[in-house]
Order: sequence, then C-alpha cells, then structure tokens
Amino acid sequence: MTVPPAAEQSKIVEAWKGVTEYWYEEFRRALVIRDTNGCIVISLDVYSRLDALPPEYRVKDRLETGSPVEVLYVDASAVAERIHGVKPEKIELTVIHTVAGGEERYEVSDVRITCCNCRNLAYDDIYRVYRSVVELIEQRNPEVSPLTSPQPVEKVYRTRLAER
Repeated sequence: MTVPPAAEQSKIVEAWKGVTEYWYEEFRRALVIRDTNGCIVISLDVYSRLDALPPEYRVKDRLETGSPVEVLYVDASAVAERIHGVKPEKIELTVIHTVAGGEERYEVSDVRITCCNCRNLAYDDIYRVYRSVVELIEQRNPEVSPLTSPQPVEKVYRTRLAER
C-alpha cells in the first residue's frame, strides 16, 4: 500500500484499537490515545532547536546511544497552565541532545500530554492544544505562520545537485 502525499491525508484518521490521528498543517500529526486508566494521552509532532533546556524542564530519563547523541525524556509539567483546551496532569517532551566538537544541541521532537479529566475531545479541541503547544515550543502561531509542505526528497536532491 502506498502512502498518499502529506497534503492528501485526511484530517481525521481512526487508527487501530481506538487510536485517533488528527492532521494539522498538512503533515503534522496528533495521536489521541485512551489509556487503561481512562486518561487521554495526546502525542504531538513538533520541532524546536534550543540552546539549552529551560529551567522549568526536568530530565526524568535518558537513552544513552554510545555516540554523541542521547535521547532525553523531559518533564515539562511546569508549563501546563500555558496549554489551552485541557488541564493536563503531565507534559513530557522527547529531546534529542547532541554533543559534538565542543558544541551542544537540543532538539524537541515530540510532546506528550496526559489528561485524565478530558472527555470526548473533538478535532477542534485537539487543535487548540496543538496550537498552544506550537506557540510554546516552536515560538510561532500556526495560523499566522503555517508550515509549508516539504518538497519531495527527489526534488530536493535534484535542486541541490543542480546548484553544484
């Protein structure tokens, strides 16, 4: 089965076992998962490069890779009041931490929000959460500065080779 281009994805996709996918800005995915305790976990695709971890973020765990890269699992629950649309019990980030050549880089790649008092969240409810997370993590308003669809890989390589 071929995957349709990002721009052709449905806005709402019911996935296996009750997991729901919501798509925003054409290629950004939000997964909504109900856990065994009745809580909802919202997992959002994001990207942000940081110079350092903000003081309100606490590293809870790390995955050592044996290379200059490690994956940090960060508790960011201190910023919960800045998330609109839900009152989360927990906010976690996945951060890729790279140390090479005397330089450090932190890149946020995923946000997970656990909400136990959330019920029947619709597409627009999850969008409010997504928008506030994007404003917090990426420092942009997705309505004012929306992302553009990435170019197909082949087109990117052709363009780069033509510039040589």
